[in-house]
Amino acid sequence: MAYVEKVVEISAADTDTNILTIPANAIGHLVQIEIRNPNSSSARVRLWDSFTDTDGTSQRVLKLDWDVGASTTEIVKEGFDKTVFGTLIAQSSAAGVVIYVRVLLE
Repeated sequence: MAYVEKVVEISAADTDTNILTIPANAIGHLVQIEIRNPNSSSARVRLWDSFTDTDGTSQRVLKLDWDVGASTTEIVKEGFDKTVFGTLIAQSSAAGVVIYVRVLLE
């Protein structure tokens, strides 16, 4: 088991930003998510797990849907589905939001 940490900044509102891809034959467990919103208004942040199911069907599963206040940093440890199988994707309603994730791989 190993931990992976990644930081991404959302460059454009409402567009997908890849955070990390879980290696084949591994499962990721989200341990911590930190979201920094430097903007003067709140932002809605969503995280998805995008993967191909065993039958070859592409799946996109919502993991987190979080409102972050203006000029705020929030640490999220509870209240979301923590298992990730594929690529963790972020989207925010505002550009400039910074997302840090810590994932345990097993």
